[in-house]
Formats: sequence, structure tokens, C-alpha cells
Amino acid sequence: MEGGSIGRAIRRIRLIVLVFAAAGIPAALTALNVSGGRAASEIDSKSAHEAPSLPALAPEPSLPALAPEPSLPALAPDRPPTAGPSPAPVTASAWNGENFETIRRLRIPYAVRGVYVTGWTAGGPKMADILALIDQGLVNAVVIDVKEDRGRITYRTDVPLARTVGADRERMIPDLDGLLDALHERNVYVIARLVSFKDPLLATARPEWALRLKEGGLYRDAKGIAWIDAYQKPVWAYNADIAVELAEKGVQEIQLDYVRFPENGVVVDRLVRYANPDGRSKAEVVADYIASVRERLRPYPVFLSADVFGLVTTVADDMDIGQKWELISPRVDVISPMMYPSHYAPGSYGVPKPDLAPAAIIAAGLQDAARKDAALRAAGYRPAAVRPWYQAFSAPWLGKGNWMPYGPAEVKSQITAGEAAGIRSYLLWDPANRYEAAYFR
Repeated sequence: MEGGSIGRAIRRIRLIVLVFAAAGIPAALTALNVSGGRAASEIDSKSAHEAPSLPALAPEPSLPALAPEPSLPALAPDRPPTAGPSPAPVTASAWNGENFETIRRLRIPYAVRGVYVTGWTAGGPKMADILALIDQGLVNAVVIDVKEDRGRITYRTDVPLARTVGADRERMIPDLDGLLDALHERNVYVIARLVSFKDPLLATARPEWALRLKEGGLYRDAKGIAWIDAYQKPVWAYNADIAVELAEKGVQEIQLDYVRFPENGVVVDRLVRYANPDGRSKAEVVADYIASVRERLRPYPVFLSADVFGLVTTVADDMDIGQKWELISPRVDVISPMMYPSHYAPGSYGVPKPDLAPAAIIAAGLQDAARKDAALRAAGYRPAAVRPWYQAFSAPWLGKGNWMPYGPAEVKSQITAGEAAGIRSYLLWDPANRYEAAYFR
């Protein structure tokens, strides 16, 4: 529709003005009053970000023998940038492609205070509660489900394969362009959450791309959910097509979730036959997938992030799911470890009952992340900005004595622990999308 095209054009102009402002372009450009969102740094809470038990920690591994990828640098972390050469001046010609790399390389530090919202919330009356937090100045970013962990796309898409398999049949967000306009009018940083390989809808519609049992048939996890085989490059292209469409609509960041193989990897490996004729490791193929999405997004002024298990900040291996900090971090702008205390095994970091000690879990995990980032820098890599997910839900399934209700005090203790570690940006996860103003005050 013409109105949608105009809205997308306006969102792009806002993003350009933001970038120009960050580069020191004269304030006259911002007098247009189109300053857009600023750049940053499932439904069951267990299934959304469920972590396996804490494995025995091994010594810090040597860095992978990969040449530093010539990818674009990550966002600046939430601290003053180190001294170095200033970026080349940005002119209006940059948007016409003459100096586009400069736009993508700008360092724009920004403390994100974000919340997760489902497609149903984003497209329904409950979004008014999120907008109220935004209007109070408490929340400045939202993570919107655009492709969730059932494989459903929450808006009307023009990606041919998605239309063919009926991925957008429900259309939980009836007017995504209008929603983006409303958020950008409020200077909100919009993150599009795109689930990658936990996609039972596509696995059923295209079983040749699914994880398949050696004895025949689809692999299904303990909950009966079919998964995509992450080695299947047609699925990489499918997800990248969705990411590009969203970049063209004007979201500021694509967040890749479920960039992994199913948990209990040792068991899964015995059961399935991967489409892996080249003998690539799980960690290598996950890194390759992320790099391929980044390459597809290179023509667009959009950032790329990835969610990883909280323990990825600490463990030496890939946890048999393909997530290795040293391989993922240099390939994204932002990395978001899911540091929900309820998802750590008893005894993690010496904490008997992690859900009862949120600050201790956050502090220990971020300390390990900082150590890994220091090693990456020493090896010539540029690690991503760290922007953790914090727990904003209660976990009664842990059993009596092992959990506590999570309210403002518990949420704020995680935020404070992150700030003490030098991390000011964060995202809050509550699958029910109930966020209190007191979380942020």
C-alpha cells in the first residue's frame, strides 16, 4: 500500500538522521524532528530459553584458528570508546551507496532498557501497557516476535516460501508498519526477534530440511517438537529473506534466537543424521549461518544480534549445541546471553540455589564474558557489545525452597549487578509480557 511505503520511507529517514547526528553532522539536519530509535550497545519461559545442567568447567580454550573475519565491527559497548581514529565524515551521499560502510561502522553507544513482547501482545490491546512504560521514559527498546518458536511469522510477509507453507496465516500483528511508526514516533529502538532453527512448521512442511532420524522419520525433542537441521543452507536463505524484509521495513536490529542445535546434543547425535557432507562442527556451522545472515544484511542500516545460553559466557566448549562465544561474538554487533538465574543448575558458580541469588549469578557470568572478550581482543578480534537477558518471571517448577517470586527487587538486583560489571544495556524476559514500572526505577 502507498501508506505503508511512505511509513517505511519515514522510518529510514529517521534512522539516517540518527546516524548523521552520531557522526557530528550539523544539528540543522535534526531540525526535521525525525530523530528515530538509537542504536544499542515461546511462549513458555522454560522452553524459550532452557539451559542444560552446568557442565564441568574446563580451562579457557585457545582461540579458534580462524583469521579475524573482515566483517563490520560490533556496536560500541556501554562505556567510553577507546582512543582511535575518528570515522570518515558522513555525507548525504552515504545513503546513496558511496560511503555506506562508514554508516555501518559508526560507534553509537546507547543504554538499552528493553522488554520482550510476543506477536499477540504487539498486535493487541496489551501493547498499550508496553507503550505506557515507554511514554514514562522507563523503556526505550522492544524485542518483538517476528518469527517465533513454532515457526509462525507474526505479520503479513511477502517472503514466497513463508507464504507457501502458511507461516503467516495467523498474522498476530495485523499492521506491523503502523506499529513501527508508533514506536519510532516515540524514539523506541526496535529489535525483531527471529527464531532460526526451532521451526516445527517449516520442518513439517519441508521434511527434507528437518533433523531426521537415522532409522527414518523426523527427529522430535522431548516435547514432541521437530527441529530444522542447521546444516541445511536453504533454511539459512529463508531466515535471511525474512531478516532483509524486516530491515527494509525499518527495524533497527535483527535478533537471531535459537541459533543452535537441540539440547542434549550427545543423545541427539546418536539418533540423527545431519546433512553435513563437509564434516563441519556444530559450532562452525552456527557461526557460518550467522555470517551468512550478516552478509545478506550488509546493504541495510541494521544491526545484528544473537541470543545464546547464559552458560556460553563461561564454558570452554559449545555445550553440544553449537554455541561458542569465541565464534559468535565477532560475527554480530550485540550478543545477548540469557542469564536467567532459574536456568542455572544447583552449584553453578558455587551458588547452591541460583534462583535465590540472582545478583551472584549475573556477576559471575558477566565476569567470565569479560575475560573471553579480553582474549578475543588480544587475538585481534572485535567482540560484540554484551547486552544480557534478565529474568522477569518466577520459576515455581524448580520446587519448594529452590525458587522465589521475582518482582521489582529481584529484577533490579540483576540490573544492578550488570551495571557493577560495566553493562548498562539489558533486556527483560517475561513470556506473559507483564512488566512493572518499578523494575526500572
